[in-house]
Parts: sequence; C-alpha cells; structure tokens
Amino acid sequence: MNSFDTDVLIVGAGPTGLTLANELARHDISFKIIDSAITTSQTTKALGIMPRTLELYEKTGIDKEMVEMGLVTPAFNVMNKDRGLIHFDFNKRCNSPFPFVLMLPQNKTEEILYHHLMKQNHDVEWETKLLEIEQDANGTTAVVQKGIEMPRPSLPNISWGVTGLIVQSDINLG
Repeated sequence: MNSFDTDVLIVGAGPTGLTLANELARHDISFKIIDSAITTSQTTKALGIMPRTLELYEKTGIDKEMVEMGLVTPAFNVMNKDRGLIHFDFNKRCNSPFPFVLMLPQNKTEEILYHHLMKQNHDVEWETKLLEIEQDANGTTAVVQKGIEMPRPSLPNISWGVTGLIVQSDINLG
C-alpha cells in the first residue's frame, strides 16, 4: 500500500479536471489528478468552448493553440425543422476578447490541456479509480485503485474536487 499527501485530488481528466489541474499548477498548489481511462478521450461528447472559458485559458496561453485548431463561430441559429427559433450574435451580445463560440471537439480540447499540463511537469495517473473517500476531523482520506495496487492517499484537512462538482475552498486563485 502506497500513500501520498496532496492539497487537492482531482478525479477525472476530462476538460474540467484538466482545466482545474492546469490552474492549480499555475498557482503552485499541489494536486494529484486521476482517471480510470487509459488516456485522453478519443471521441467527443462536446464541441463548443464558450468565451468565458477561453478567457480562463488566456491566462496560461492555452487559448492560442485552441483558437488555431478550432473554428471561430461568432453567430449561430437555433432551428426547429425549417423554423428559426433563436439567432445569437456574440459580436453584439458578448463583452469578451473572445466574442464567439470556439468549435473544437472535446478530444482535441483534452489533448491540448493534457499537453500543457505535461509541459508544467505534471501528469495524470491513468487507469486509476477512486474507490472511497472519507473525511473526519484529521482530514480527508481517499482510496484509489491502480491496477492491483490499492494506494491510500492521505489528504490533510483540505477541500477536494471531483470533476463536475463545485467544492467550497478557501484557496484564492485570483
């Protein structure tokens, strides 16, 4: 049994988990990121990156590579058969340096975020599952499984994040 201490355990290396990992790395906050997959997604479940997300990526320079690989979409229509329901023009309605939705498949987004994370000397622990998480007065303990090993990381008195879940924290990322 192996154990490790960290400030944040990120469960899930999709776009949300990788974004969080890159932000924590940028602020020198210790973390460990795990995912049960063997690598980043090879398919896509999402296509568009919104302006505010691009603003976050701009702080680390990730935005440039994404914009180069994606399709800038400054306006779009929502249709029902042949009837237009909504026309949305980001140039008119979005006060952002990125007045558009960036069409970039999820697998490409993850690839860019993962490569940026590795450039910062961090990696994802692939093929690693969260089995159990417990919190008491002494901190938080997570049980994860990688292969046949069962490491039991000890997370002293911290907030922790699970992809897709908002967790209260007193760490200021401003």
